[in-house]
Amino acid sequence: MGGELVRAGYLVDYFTYKSVPGYDGGENEGIRVYCLDGVKPAEIAGGSGGVSLTGLIRRRAVTFILAYKGLRVISKIFEYVVRKILLADVAVAVDVAQKILENNTYFCFIGIEPAGLAMASALADTQGVPYVYYNMELGMLDDDRKTVDLKILEDIEKKLNRGAAFTIIQDMDRARILYERSGIAKESIYIVPVSAIGAPHVERSDWLRVKLNIPQGNKIILYAGYIADWALCEEIIRAARQWPSDWTLVLHSNGGIDKEYMAKIEKNIGENIKISQTPVQYKDLAALLSSADIGIALYRNLSSNFMLIGSASGKLAHYLKSGLPVITNNYPSIRTVIEKYGCGECIESPEQMKEAIEKILAEYDSRRERAFSCYEARYEFSAHFEKVVAGFGRLEKGYDGFVK
Repeated sequence: MGGELVRAGYLVDYFTYKSVPGYDGGENEGIRVYCLDGVKPAEIAGGSGGVSLTGLIRRRAVTFILAYKGLRVISKIFEYVVRKILLADVAVAVDVAQKILENNTYFCFIGIEPAGLAMASALADTQGVPYVYYNMELGMLDDDRKTVDLKILEDIEKKLNRGAAFTIIQDMDRARILYERSGIAKESIYIVPVSAIGAPHVERSDWLRVKLNIPQGNKIILYAGYIADWALCEEIIRAARQWPSDWTLVLHSNGGIDKEYMAKIEKNIGENIKISQTPVQYKDLAALLSSADIGIALYRNLSSNFMLIGSASGKLAHYLKSGLPVITNNYPSIRTVIEKYGCGECIESPEQMKEAIEKILAEYDSRRERAFSCYEARYEFSAHFEKVVAGFGRLEKGYDGFVK
């Protein structure tokens, strides 16, 4: 998003408690990243120092700040404790941001996820400017609310969402849930699927073959992302043990690993299964993906949030950008896309992957071309974000009301 805003003539600040591996603004002089890595709110409030700034390209006034998710609400029994902790964390974050950015002025703040929304709204209030809510996933759908703290956070989210100039979310199904739940106007919502940026990456590479010593003749079936139970990684590995010897399953972590879960799945690893726990920088992601033949994007049905994954899967967008036909769930939200473009296979369980792989390999070249076509039509970020840039333009001019 930052790059698109810069191309539209804006300057962007990212403010986060947690750094994004391999990203510090890069060579884009319109972006600065402020990071408080490893600094707890109590330490900041106590004045013990330790504030670190990464990606500080140069000092100058900027126009935007993106309040990235990172504030955490600790589960408590009593509602007032939860509220006190959340609001205290937000207050500390706002205080730190104001000290770091005291000479900067902004015309808008963008909050990602509920905690980022709370911070963005507070910062916007201090400068008398609007704020925007970027909801990356509906983590608090009714069937997701299992603890008191999430129920309280949802109440806060609803209130703050109603005060946002507009809201960005991935698809119409999620938008409907959001406006029915929060009471915001339909006209105040922009639809932007979780996407990748840039033209399709058509060049093939040997990244995984070289890194993991995979024979040239083998087909590589790749799962890239968090190695976690919700991604069915254990079931995928068990199914892969029954594959032909010239098919290699690779699980490549983006840095998110549960050590106990990893120890559990490693017991099922066979000769044709490779695991890489070393994340790559974003600039190298396309080369990594383009060294595989097929991408896996499976999600356990834990809630409606996982069922509505068709426009909210980052790995799906990046697989398609690199021309990988995909194997994914037979959920309506994603089946509609896969069937329309013919860029993969939808399955009910990991045991069906073998048959799905055979179908894809039987007409691989055409499936690869369809993957590129699907990416360009559905998952290239710039085309979807143009309307949002126009919305920011109207806010900049002082438009008071919903962006049409």
